[in-house]
Amino acid sequence: QDPQVVVFSPELLKLADRRRQALEDCRQAAEDGDANAVVQMGMNCLYGIGGAAKDPKKAFRWFSQTAPDDPAGLYWLGVCYDNGFGVERDEDRACRLYQESAAGDYAPALCNLGVCYESGQGVEKNLEKAVELYRRAAEGGYPMGRCNLGVMYFFGQGVEKDLKKAAYCFAQAAEQRLPRAQYLLGVCCEFGDGVEQDVFRALARKRSSRTPKHSRICSCSSRVIPSRIGVLTASIAQPLSFRHQAVSFLSDDDVHDDIAQSPHKQARQNVNKGVLLDKQRGGDD
Repeated sequence: QDPQVVVFSPELLKLADRRRQALEDCRQAAEDGDANAVVQMGMNCLYGIGGAAKDPKKAFRWFSQTAPDDPAGLYWLGVCYDNGFGVERDEDRACRLYQESAAGDYAPALCNLGVCYESGQGVEKNLEKAVELYRRAAEGGYPMGRCNLGVMYFFGQGVEKDLKKAAYCFAQAAEQRLPRAQYLLGVCCEFGDGVEQDVFRALARKRSSRTPKHSRICSCSSRVIPSRIGVLTASIAQPLSFRHQAVSFLSDDDVHDDIAQSPHKQARQNVNKGVLLDKQRGGDD
C-alpha cells in the first residue's frame, strides 16, 4: 500500500456524511425561520464547528437574523459587537444587546452585563449593580457568574468583603469544571483565604485548571461559551497576570491565558490582585 495514500474506514466516512447532513438540516431549519437553528448556525460559523467553515462574518449574518425577543440570539449578537467578530467593534451596542438579552434572564447575558457595569462600558459604572447581575447569573447556574461574584466578595467590591463566600463561589464554579475558578480556589487554599489552608489541595486545584494542551490556564471550560476579560478597576496596580483583550475560543489554540502563578509567597498581595483582578465575560463560551 502506498504510504502517501490515506484510507478512511467506512465508519469514519459514514460519520462524515452524517455530519454534513446534520449541518444541512440545521441550515435548512434556520432558513425556514427556526430560532434555535439560526443561533446554532451562527455558532457553527463563529467557531468552525459542526462541519461549517470558520467565518465570523457569516456568523454575524446568522445572528443578525435572530428574533428581536430571542435572548440567546441577542446575546450572541452582542458578543460579535463586543469583540468585532464579523462587524466593526461597538462596545456600547454590545452593552445594549446584553441588556435586551438579560431582560429575559439569560444567564450569560447577565454575566456580561455585569462586566459592563463593573467597568463602565456602555453604562455608568456601578459595582453594586454588577454584583446584583453576577448573583443573578450565579443563581441561574452560570459558572462564570459564580466566579465573578466570588471575585467581588474577595475584594469587597460592591459588596462587603467575605473570603468565605468568595471561596464558596469559586468552589461552585470549580465543580462545573471552570478552569479559572479551579485556579482561584487553589489560590484560596494556598493562602487560607476563606478556607482551611491546604497547600496540597491548592496544588491539585491548580493542576486541574490546566488542560493537557496548554501550560497556562484557560478561561473557559466549554466550547459553546466564548470568554472575554473585563477590568475590575483601573485604580488597582498593574497585575502580575497575563492580560488579554481577545475572546478565547476564536484564537488558534481555542483558549486564552488568564492568570499566572507567582512562585513567591511574599508576592501574595500582588498575586491576589493579579489573578483576581481580571473579570471574565462569557459567551462565551
